[in-house]
Parts: sequence; structure tokens; C-alpha cells
Amino acid sequence: MSNYQNGVEISKQVVELSGKVAFMLITASTASIGYILTQIKNEVWSMHIYFALYAVTLLAVSFIFGYKYLDKRISMMHINSILLQTINDKDINEQRTKLLDDLEKGVPKLRLYASIQFITFISGALVYGIYVFFGIFDKIK
Repeated sequence: MSNYQNGVEISKQVVELSGKVAFMLITASTASIGYILTQIKNEVWSMHIYFALYAVTLLAVSFIFGYKYLDKRISMMHINSILLQTINDKDINEQRTKLLDDLEKGVPKLRLYASIQFITFISGALVYGIYVFFGIFDKIK
């Protein structure tokens, strides 16, 4: 295998892995939201319940940005496939230039969506951990 082919293979693996991570976080967000809601359904309204509600909100934001990430990634992969299919077509240079611009503009958005998804997921888990800690602390008192 040439260095070019190795680079293409590694690139394919990176793209596949990043999609799996985003999908895993979406699935974990959904499961976490369901779990938290079942845990607080019989909870007496107190200041502690706000932590659980904040956690649900953060996890919902994580879900939304995970979806936006996957949607944008699919769009960019489609643009990339069109560019690769028309690489030798000289008649559509204007369209190819526009597609290349769209592709270049999409990369920072992908990074932003992935970062926000990860940060809000971790934040939601930490806020829920605080809620659980306060629940344990109240039982000790």
C-alpha cells in the first residue's frame, strides 16, 4: 500500500469513529434523560430537584447538537462524494468551487457541534452527580 492509500484508509477510519462517538453520545443522552426523569418522578419538590432538571436540560442540548453534528456530517460527506465524482469534469468549475467553499465552511461547524455535544453531555452528568450527592447528604443529616 502506498502512503496515499494508507492516508485514505486512516481518514476513513477517523470519519467512521467520529460518527460512532457522536451516535454513542446521542444514545447516552437519551438514556440518561429517561433515567433521570424516572428517578425524580416521585421526588418532593425541593431545591435539589433543580439540579436534576438542569442535568436533563444539558443532556437535551447534548442530544440536539449531536443530531446537528450527524446531519452536517452527512451533508459534508455528500458534498465530498460529488466533488470526488466530478474531479475531472472541467465544465462545472463554478459549482465545484461553491461546493469546496461549502465544505471548508462546514468543518468548523462540525468541530463546534461535536465540542458542544461533548461538553454539555459531561456537564449534564456532573450536575446530576451533584444532585445525587445532595440527596445522599440530606439523608445523612
